Amino acid sequence: MTGYVTYKRVSTKEQGRSGLGLDAQERDIQLFFENYSDEPWEVIEKFVEVHSGSDNDRPKLIAAIDLAKK
Repeated sequence: MTGYVTYKRVSTKEQGRSGLGLDAQERDIQLFFENYSDEPWEVIEKFVEVHSGSDNDRPKLIAAIDLAKK
């Protein structure tokens, strides 16, 4: 089984509350699984972060990368 760690990020709290950016990212992740992933697949963990893209200190991104490497 192929395992995945997903990471979604929006830049502002308003985007996070509205769900618009996160919903679009979730749709794209699902499209990837349906069209390109080996089956069966599972999502091991989902990470979501509301953090500016100009700031490289993103704790949830680091946690997602660390988990994916394991």
